[in-house]
Amino acid sequence: MSDVPILSDEHLRELGRLTAAFSSLEYGVASTVMYFMKAEHSVGHIMVARVPFARLLDLLTALGRLRFQDDAEQLERCLSVVKAADDAASRRNAIVHSAGFFNVGPRGFTGRAARVKATIRRKHGLKYDMEEIDPEDLAEVADLVERAAGSVYEFWVNLSMGPVEFRIDETGVPSS
Repeated sequence: MSDVPILSDEHLRELGRLTAAFSSLEYGVASTVMYFMKAEHSVGHIMVARVPFARLLDLLTALGRLRFQDDAEQLERCLSVVKAADDAASRRNAIVHSAGFFNVGPRGFTGRAARVKATIRRKHGLKYDMEEIDPEDLAEVADLVERAAGSVYEFWVNLSMGPVEFRIDETGVPSS
């Protein structure tokens, strides 16, 4: 085993923040879906527990269109929240579902790492997506996911309890 770390502590901290932020985003989307279903709490959790995130967004979109068919402003807000969540999840997935992170440089850890992902599409066949990534890149994506989670929670709370605005302060802690 090498003494050279695969990722720096800063990389790992931002990956952890990204993971926690996505968990919050996913729970907020699931909770909003459960609210729309008007299911008893435990029943709602049973219904959404194993639903992939993309399908939760599909459910939220469909339930929002049904619920807000006569309220264009609320429908637009719902669709905006779904788009923000989808964009954040796509950026997160490109990082988290990559084939690996590794040191960049022939002499060990350089302070930078890279992610690599093999994809296949009908249009272009096999394609490798590779980019160097530093802690600031990861922090940018974690910030995006945190903002999307805040938007989802604000939307959900406004539906269930009335107008509330959530903000993330300079330490990254949501407040109302």
